[in-house]
Amino acid sequence: MLFARSCTPEHTRRAAPVLRDLCLASRALFIELAEQTGNSFELRTEGLLNLCKTAEGLDHEANGLARLTNEVGVEARVLDRNETAAMEPGVEIDVAGSVYFPIDAHLTPSKFVSTLVALLRQQGVAFRWNTSIAGGRHDGQRVTALRTSAGEIEAAEYVIATGSWAAETVRDLALRLPMQPGKGYSLTIE
Repeated sequence: MLFARSCTPEHTRRAAPVLRDLCLASRALFIELAEQTGNSFELRTEGLLNLCKTAEGLDHEANGLARLTNEVGVEARVLDRNETAAMEPGVEIDVAGSVYFPIDAHLTPSKFVSTLVALLRQQGVAFRWNTSIAGGRHDGQRVTALRTSAGEIEAAEYVIATGSWAAETVRDLALRLPMQPGKGYSLTIE
């Protein structure tokens, strides 16, 4: 219900500049990391096309996300069928058009994770793969230890990488994580 009540045009307008700044800062950090690692995770910065199969879908995108994006100073171009096809020569695309976001970027997720793991290991980070959390201790201000299937772990900092299950994972540690599961898509093709 909280999420549904937050889905208002006014909330979207207020959040857009914050999200813009977060995205631009993230993009800069991805570029910096790509330069440091020889682009081992295949970062590509040529933008992103949101393809629209129907004219109604294209109109919806043009008057929604594309308009809002341009209002906050991030370019979004609405392209017709031919302009979209010109962006991807040699690929047959059956669409009414698209919205092109020139500043957007993408990478190969599996290679990005491998790159991060290697860099973090070099910095002394320990990973506990396939380890479940059974509880923990806290002093009211911070987590002091985790009880896991691999034994108790004490550390100065913890990263709980359980996605939408994070709030449930840390419930007995007196932590409240206001997380809402989201929907994302990834397709890896050899």
